[in-house]
Amino acid sequence: MDRRIAKTQNALIQALGDCLTKYPWEDVSVQLLCDTADVSRSAFYAHFDSKQDLLDLAMKAMASRLKSDSHERRSLRSNGKISILPALLRHMRDHLFLFETTNASMAGRALAHHFETMVGRTIEAEIRASQFSSTMSERKVRFLIGGLFALLDDWREGRCAEPDEEMLAELDQAADLVFSSNN
Repeated sequence: MDRRIAKTQNALIQALGDCLTKYPWEDVSVQLLCDTADVSRSAFYAHFDSKQDLLDLAMKAMASRLKSDSHERRSLRSNGKISILPALLRHMRDHLFLFETTNASMAGRALAHHFETMVGRTIEAEIRASQFSSTMSERKVRFLIGGLFALLDDWREGRCAEPDEEMLAELDQAADLVFSSNN
């Protein structure tokens, strides 16, 4: 990708994050994004059809970062541990203000759902590429992902008071219960 394209897209992704900490999704306009990123509207529309397209790219970039930040020591293939969880905890802790902001409106809850869907797909892909693939039904995968997010929501609502290591151990234990139910 051309460096100028990457620079513009990264500036707009950063602007999106900045705007979402201050405004609900429905109040974030293309013009506000452009002003925040210091790019022209024509530059925005050269890369995106809408702010939703920008959000989709931001979610893909976030999924990529979470995967690349995942510990190599953790994987369902090597030790039965979901690799993305430590990076996910760090991301949620580092962006707690964003999660609080987005849950304040209907559109914000839709954004949170978009995030959960992206993370859920990442976890599902890891399950499907592991030894658990043949024994995990679609319902069990959805149950596991839903359960993990219920625990994460409780942790986030408690303002991440529990240390990451303790929360990670709790998430691993919950996942182990689902994986062991296949034997």
